[in-house]
Order: sequence, then structure tokens, then C-alpha cells
Amino acid sequence: MKAKYIVYRGFYGLDVAIIFDCITNHSDVANALNIKDRVLGAGEMGVYANGNKTSVSCWGESTTLGVKSRGKEDAKEVLRTLFPELNDRIEYTTE
Repeated sequence: MKAKYIVYRGFYGLDVAIIFDCITNHSDVANALNIKDRVLGAGEMGVYANGNKTSVSCWGESTTLGVKSRGKEDAKEVLRTLFPELNDRIEYTTE
């Protein structure tokens, strides 16, 4: 699965990942959610399954927000959002 993502600083200082389709601009999502000033990382992501392992890669940048991916740090937030029950089997990678 390939998609775009934004990680932003949410309430109580917790980082939150938003995942959306590859066609939508990062800035459109950030503006719609009123989080543009709290974005920490943004780019593209992929989720991959290999046997009993699930891995995620985060890379690139958002040209519309002027924010780069934080790689492994963003991957942790994306996986925590998508698969909270799999934390003991998560493998973090970057491209």
C-alpha cells in the first residue's frame, strides 16, 4: 500500500499521523484540519507485509508544506496509527 501522510503535534503534546491518498495535496489536508502550524513531518509512505512481519517506510517531503519526512520517526507514528495491536511485531525502516 502506498499513500501520503502528515505527522503533527496533537493535543497534550502527542504526535498524530494522518494518512491519505496520493492524489490529495498535503497542504489541502493540513488546511482542512487546521494543523498547518503543527506539522512535524510529511511525505510518502508504504506499508509492506512479509510473512508475519509488517514494515513501513516513510520518505520524501511535502513540497506544498515545505516539510520533509522524518523517516523512522514518522514511520513509528504511522504504524502506531494503523496497527496499534501489532507494536511487538513492527519493523521500522526508511528509504
